[in-house]
Amino acid sequence: MKINILLFLCLSTFVNCSKKASVTKGLCDAGSCLGFDIRQCNEDVFSSAVNSSGSVEERTAQMTTWLLERSVDVNVKLVENYYEGVCEACYICPEPHRYFVQVKEGSSKEAIKTKLEELELFNLLVEDCVNVFCF
Repeated sequence: MKINILLFLCLSTFVNCSKKASVTKGLCDAGSCLGFDIRQCNEDVFSSAVNSSGSVEERTAQMTTWLLERSVDVNVKLVENYYEGVCEACYICPEPHRYFVQVKEGSSKEAIKTKLEELELFNLLVEDCVNVFCF
């Protein structure tokens, strides 16, 4: 009886992992994510829209709204303390936190990247989604 229960649990875990992998596969392809930093001293164009002292959830929601207002419909994630150490000069140094955006399925990766580049976000780079959105 115990072996049957253990076998059932193992198989159900395997099926759930397989389902998740197939659902997110397209969203986790190379080039599907971009990351950008937050400038020291609230020098970013989005600083007035995103409360720097809010919770991760609040800042993520505020950034999502700010991007949507600029016709950038993406999944957003804020990773706190992405950098262990940072300089403290305004405008040229990042905060320790970093935003990641994931292109939604059916959206053009190049169009989203172009829109984000036009916003002049700090240290905007194409990122690997796996460690941020697809785990």
